[in-house]
Parts: sequence; C-alpha cells; structure tokens
Amino acid sequence: MTALEIYKKSLALLGETIDPEAANTAAFRAAAPYCINLLLAELAELNDAIQGEPADAGKEVAQISSLEDEVPLVPVLALGALPLGLAFYLLLEEDPDRAAFFFRLYRQEITDLRRNFGKARRHLIREVY
Repeated sequence: MTALEIYKKSLALLGETIDPEAANTAAFRAAAPYCINLLLAELAELNDAIQGEPADAGKEVAQISSLEDEVPLVPVLALGALPLGLAFYLLLEEDPDRAAFFFRLYRQEITDLRRNFGKARRHLIREVY
C-alpha cells in the first residue's frame, strides 16, 4: 500500500476533498509524509509483534520520502490505525476537538490490535471430556 492511498483514506475520514488547489489539502499533502514517518516510528514495535518478530530496540525504522513510496507496515495497520493517526496529526493544529476524536479512535485501534495479536496465554487442561 502506498502512502498516497493512506493519505486519501485520511482525507476521506476528514471529509476533505482531494483537490490539490484547495488550501487545506495543499497543507495536508505537504505535511503527510512527515506525519506518516512519525507514525511509522510509533507503530514499528506493534508491526513487529504482529509479524511475530522479536522486539529489537536498535532496529532501524523504515521511512518514506514521498507519498508515492510503499508503506512498510502489515495491512491491518496500514488500513486501520495509520489513516486514523494521520487524520489526528493533520487536524492537530487546525481543529483540536476533531483531532482528539481521531486520536481516541487511533488509540482504541492500537489497543485492539495489541490485544488480538499479543502473546497467547496457556491454560492447563484439567478435563478433556
């Protein structure tokens, strides 16, 4: 999935048009790669956990340079949490109340993913039949 696809999903969540000449859209498009890089760094540990890789604090986080680059996240993160986080960052200075709404959705999505893809717990089997 490309960063442009994630950017378009975020704009759809915000109810914004993709018109490049609109003032908001131009500012959002300029800020989007930087915001996505910030989110990639934040979601790197969860991405590794979902892929079943061990956590490595010294591991370099992949970054993008433009909206045409591929986003190196598993699809469940790229389609769910990343557009919500991007919507939050894009609105943060313009409309803090709406940004807080998207931040809550973003945090809830991350919490749900951690719960669903976390380490399984083993339980003793006392009776089979």
